[in-house]
Amino acid sequence: MKLAYTLDIKSVESPAVKLYNSSVNGAAANNILGVNVFLRDSKNQDKYMIGGNFKADNKTYRFSLDPQKLLLNYDKWQVAQDNLIQYGEAGYTSEISTLATTGNHYLLTALPRQLILL
Repeated sequence: MKLAYTLDIKSVESPAVKLYNSSVNGAAANNILGVNVFLRDSKNQDKYMIGGNFKADNKTYRFSLDPQKLLLNYDKWQVAQDNLIQYGEAGYTSEISTLATTGNHYLLTALPRQLILL
């Protein structure tokens, strides 16, 4: 069984944030929640986009970015296919080895760290 969802936002305006025709959508199946977030400008152009999958497994939570769905301030970013951000009782780790956009290329390394609860 698969559950699809969509949340459409016509507009949100404040002194700090302006969102137009934005949306959050995805599907849930087999303990995996797919999520896509699209934040658009007043001309209905995608300004920010992030997509990926959440999975919960024995109090450990994992998120992997969809390599085709990372847009930051209109710039398309590339991320490695095998990326992972994970957190749980043992702390958190991120395994995003490559993050790149036109003219910029970043190699990221993260070591396990303790999760700080406030």
